[in-house]
Amino acid sequence: MKHCTACGQAMTDDQSFCLHCGLAAPRVSAPNPGGTPVAQAGPAGNGLKANLLAALFGMLALLVIGGILFLVERRKTEPPVRTPTQTSTATPEPAPDSEETTSPPEPDPSETSEHFQIPLEELSGVWLPESGPSLDAIHLELSGDELVASLSAESATLILRAGQGDEELAGTLSSPAEGEASVTASLSKDMFELTLTVTPAEGEPSKRVLHRPYYTVGSPLNQSMAQYFLPGLDLVQVFEARYPDGEAASVTATTGILRTGILRSQVENASGADEVYHFVARQDGLYRVADSRPDEEELWLPNDLAVGTTWKTDTWQSEVLEMNAVVDLGFDKFQCLKVQRANPAVEASETAYFAPGHGLVLVEDAQGKPTFKMTHITHLAPGAAEADVRKKATSLDRITPGKDML
Repeated sequence: MKHCTACGQAMTDDQSFCLHCGLAAPRVSAPNPGGTPVAQAGPAGNGLKANLLAALFGMLALLVIGGILFLVERRKTEPPVRTPTQTSTATPEPAPDSEETTSPPEPDPSETSEHFQIPLEELSGVWLPESGPSLDAIHLELSGDELVASLSAESATLILRAGQGDEELAGTLSSPAEGEASVTASLSKDMFELTLTVTPAEGEPSKRVLHRPYYTVGSPLNQSMAQYFLPGLDLVQVFEARYPDGEAASVTATTGILRTGILRSQVENASGADEVYHFVARQDGLYRVADSRPDEEELWLPNDLAVGTTWKTDTWQSEVLEMNAVVDLGFDKFQCLKVQRANPAVEASETAYFAPGHGLVLVEDAQGKPTFKMTHITHLAPGAAEADVRKKATSLDRITPGKDML
């Protein structure tokens, strides 16, 4: 007799299932070598098999999920592979995390080339030769699309035009004695120096270097330098003068530049009479020379000016009282160098005021009354004063040139 393996109910050997619980009865097979019968799996064996299958499927699922995660992580670390197509012309966009880079712009040839276009109108005016047949100033005058200058010492005419190709300026130098020579010119980047190359029809080329007058607007001057107070180029000043006898007169001063080594030349006209004065720079200061007495020089202002600076001439004993005295001349105000001057020979004293770029603008007597006062100024075109001053100066060759730049 056998018993049900689920409820323990007795069963006959021929029963295929338990009448009490309905469980299928186990079938007994031939004994094994150990003598213990082996039971064949019934419904209870099917439950165990299902559990094993579930575990197996769980392991497979974990393997699949793990493989997917591995592939995802690997794809993140590898650069994307793009498959080009024949029809696509778009440029691939950069990755979000990468910095966009741009190629530097192509250099502008005009910025890297040594050649630059010269504005002819800015070259008009007075130029001073550093060497050559004459040291007389050259006045370049704009006429249409040409710069023209008359070189009186050589009886020659210089004509310059805009050059072709690498030539900055080109033109001719003509004279009755030498004929016509070709000229090329180059200008320094600061437009301060002009170099002429003159090539005659027969003979070797020669160079002439011209420079602009020093101590013009923009020059590196300061109040301690006498040149700071020089009258400006092409400046016409009108003064009212009062003499000790009570008479008054109008004085007109026109300032230009005539040659290398003389910073300024000024013609003063008082009551119809002209007198020309030249300003020459020496190591210790600025000297004033009368054209009618070219061998006599008088210190106009010394260098190293400061409050308390003193100096002597044959006429005056001078001392700086202020460096920035404000002077109201009625038509304009100026910050001036204030100088006390005394003449022991006649027991006289006066106060003189020098304005930057204008020279002496006011003189007051011991009582503070003006004896010499600027009342009006006019600015001429560049180089316009040179011809007027030159025809009244007769002793240029007798004046010892000074320094053009200290």
